[in-house]
Amino acid sequence: FYPDEGLLTALGEGEAGRQRETAAAHLDRADLVASALAGLWSAWEESQQEDLSLAAEFTYLFARQVPAPPYEGAYRSGLSAVPPLDLAELAALYGAFGLRVAQTAGERADHLSLELDFLVALLSKQAYAVERGWAGRARIAAMTRARFVRDHLAGWVPQFADRLAAHARLPFYPAAAVLVQCLLDQEPLPGRSRALERP
Repeated sequence: FYPDEGLLTALGEGEAGRQRETAAAHLDRADLVASALAGLWSAWEESQQEDLSLAAEFTYLFARQVPAPPYEGAYRSGLSAVPPLDLAELAALYGAFGLRVAQTAGERADHLSLELDFLVALLSKQAYAVERGWAGRARIAAMTRARFVRDHLAGWVPQFADRLAAHARLPFYPAAAVLVQCLLDQEPLPGRSRALERP
C-alpha cells in the first residue's frame, strides 16, 4: 500500500527490525531470510538519501505507469496451462476461512498484500490448531496453505519481482520483493511438505 508516515516510521524503528530478525532466526534458512532483511533495511536507508521519494516511486510503479502491477491477475495470462484468475473464487476461498476483503482496503482480492495476509491467517490458524492438539484442523490449514502458495503466489511473485528489478528507480521495492520471495521459498509445497509437529 501507499507508503504513508506510519509505514515510514515503522521501517525506521530499530525495535521493529530487531523483532523481525528474531522471528526470522526460527526459519529453516534463517541465513537467507536474515540477508534479505538486511538488504531491505539497507535499501530503505539508501532510498532515503535519494531525491526521489518512496511515495513518488510507489506512484510510478503501482499507480500511474504500472510497470509492475501488484495483482496476480496481471500475470496469469503469461503462465502456460494456468486458468484465468477468478476473483470471486479467490474471495470465496478467503471466506471459507472466515475472512473477507475489507471495504476500506480498496483493493481486489488478488492484490499481493491481501494474498500475503491470507497466508498469514492460514499460518495463524495452523499454529493455533497445533497448540490445541487439533490435528485435523492443523492439517487442513497446512494443506490449504501449501496449495495457495503453489496455485497463487509461487506462480506470479517471481515475475513481479523481476519487473520491479527492471523498472524500479529506488532499491526499496525490489529489496522488499526479494524478502517476500525468500519467505515464500520457506513454504512447503505439495510434494515437498513437512510433517506437522506438536510443540
